[in-house]
Amino acid sequence: MACDDGQEVFVHRSDLGQSCFQAIIPNGTPRYTLMEGQAVTFEIAAGDRGPKAIRVELAATT
Repeated sequence: MACDDGQEVFVHRSDLGQSCFQAIIPNGTPRYTLMEGQAVTFEIAAGDRGPKAIRVELAATT
């Protein structure tokens, strides 16, 4: 994932918030609504291999 300043950070699917999911289908698999290029909000934390995005949510649209 790229920050506004161009820095790239890792994001794991476990750090995606509820707004990034459309539904849980019957077999328990999440269906993501997050698409490449969509604006999101997130925090940056120190990961084992560098910075990572946490608490990722879809950005509010106006």
